[in-house]
Amino acid sequence: MCAGFFVAYWLSTTLVAWLSTDNSRIVLNRGADRRTFAVLSALAVVACAIFGVSPALRATAAAPADALQPGGRSATGAACGVALAALAARSAAGLLYGIDALDAPSFAAAAALLWITGLLAAWVPARRAARVAPTVAIRD
Repeated sequence: MCAGFFVAYWLSTTLVAWLSTDNSRIVLNRGADRRTFAVLSALAVVACAIFGVSPALRATAAAPADALQPGGRSATGAACGVALAALAARSAAGLLYGIDALDAPSFAAAAALLWITGLLAAWVPARRAARVAPTVAIRD
């Protein structure tokens, strides 16, 4: 975690030096306040929950077809995700400029971006695996 702070400090210093000119100097206040610690704490809690819960969910014997049925885990996960995103947006409303905290196009764009990313994350390895002959895959 300490290395992350050093990388962030170095990258912010490099970015400010790159964007500044002799006529206009950019001053960046890199002091940490309670919002910074709140965001980092929330990220740490989410990461712990994800890496702690995902092995337990993978260990269950649920069939993928059952999870994808209407009313299955995917619908529940989507509903929970939207609710948590709305709560996070309300808490980050002070950091937003020019848009409302619960802006519907922003939510739709973020959901579409995550859906496309998930689709590509599943499609690229599946396409690569489909090109390999089954006998070669079993032998290796």
